[in-house]
Amino acid sequence: MITKTILTTLVMVALATTSLLSQVGIAPYADRSYLIKFEPGTTQAEINQAMIDLQSDEVWVSPLTGTRKWEMSLNVDFPYYNQALGIEILDINEQKEGASGRPKVDDADLNYYYTIDPLSTNPGSTSQNYCYEYTGRTRERSDIKVAILDTGFEGSSYGVVPVAQWNYVDGNAMARDFNGHGTHVFSIIESTYAELTNLHPNTISWDIRKTHDDDGYGELANIILALEEAVVDGADIINMSTSYYDSEDGEVQDMVKDVIDIIEQNNVLIVASAGNEATELDKTNGPNCFPSEFSTYNLLTVAAFDCEEQVLAEYSNYGLYSIDVTAPGNKIAGYVDSDFNLEYKSGTSQATAIVSGVAAFLGRNQTAFDYQEVKCAILSGADYKSDLQGKILTYGFINAKEAQKLIKDGCTEIIDEPGHGWGGDGRNDNTSIASSETLFPNPANNLVSLKFDVIQPQINVQIMDSRGQVLSQKKSLNSNQIEIAIDQLSSGMYFLQYETPNKTGQKTFVKI
Repeated sequence: MITKTILTTLVMVALATTSLLSQVGIAPYADRSYLIKFEPGTTQAEINQAMIDLQSDEVWVSPLTGTRKWEMSLNVDFPYYNQALGIEILDINEQKEGASGRPKVDDADLNYYYTIDPLSTNPGSTSQNYCYEYTGRTRERSDIKVAILDTGFEGSSYGVVPVAQWNYVDGNAMARDFNGHGTHVFSIIESTYAELTNLHPNTISWDIRKTHDDDGYGELANIILALEEAVVDGADIINMSTSYYDSEDGEVQDMVKDVIDIIEQNNVLIVASAGNEATELDKTNGPNCFPSEFSTYNLLTVAAFDCEEQVLAEYSNYGLYSIDVTAPGNKIAGYVDSDFNLEYKSGTSQATAIVSGVAAFLGRNQTAFDYQEVKCAILSGADYKSDLQGKILTYGFINAKEAQKLIKDGCTEIIDEPGHGWGGDGRNDNTSIASSETLFPNPANNLVSLKFDVIQPQINVQIMDSRGQVLSQKKSLNSNQIEIAIDQLSSGMYFLQYETPNKTGQKTFVKI
């Protein structure tokens, strides 16, 4: 059960699928709330006295770092004279400064807001395939838990029911998504996992935390609390398809880094997006984009790759020492509502969701979840792409099959040197994560097509349900593509097995 310590309120942190502030600067902040932390050993009596002196009320205390969200008491309006400080307080900024100067206060900061405009969607366009082929059965583990911090959840095409939900915007257990971003991200993670494992997504646990409202705005305070409560409730992987720019004084960076650091001590992998401002994040004079710029090793940071052009996506942030790996980010298919309306969206949010799906898949290949092994396998297994050299730590594009081999053999290296991931195994720019065949569209309605890179003398395919029952078969001669009618199938997940003179394989697809 999700820890319910609070009644949280609305705010704004930027969704990574969207274009972050077109003019980067100090973000606006809440005018009556702020964040405060006390030094270790501070008594509750001292904290209570600080609350009285600062004429504030406590909304919540985070469970791991002891970060507190305080709001001005209802009977206090700015400006006001603070007797304990002996000065007039004009606004929340001066309130924060007064709190920072108190004895026993370790840190205090404003409750920053951020806002954004979305990247365009591409309805009806052809999705860039996830580039993964069936990898083989994984070990039968069911204790992997994936937490998603986003705009909520509106339904699963596989019928998955999350084990936990919490709405930090409205302070209740109904994490409904009327924005679509969170549902889109969820559907990408679950379908990537299902495609790679050939297992139903309910073989792992899903934890939904609505940290952003229906307009796509999120509060930094909610992010902090949701991260900590996800860890307390047993998350192994946290998907953060979100990013934000720091204030100029760097205080937001310090407070959030404390949270990331303590999460690392709890063996949790955070998969975080690079952001969509086409900005090099390593520049000392550029904007600071977090959490991707933190050096804490349990952060796996993801940029978007353009599969068609074989280059870094034009909107994606990058940084040789800030961003670890890339994944497909253009025109990625996913559901956005309870009616399972399909939309194609682009952004580092989508790329991040794919990597989270791969991480969950790799976690099932371990006897006990170890975030360092998962990160090692993903980074060491990445395929070299010439356009990424000097832009991304691994110079690489995620390769799930190679990562699976590495994690089964044991992958324990700390990957922190540029280009390390691909350098020792002879793979080159001609090696792609993509298989030589593509199944599309996926999800599908009336037809699915299996396309090969070269003409095949013969293609045999059959469609099976989850019980292994063969539902239809078809054969094609001297062709590189075969179409199969599926209009007679009920909605759900199915498997397409194929055979050519040189290869056999299996794909997973969803009928809608």
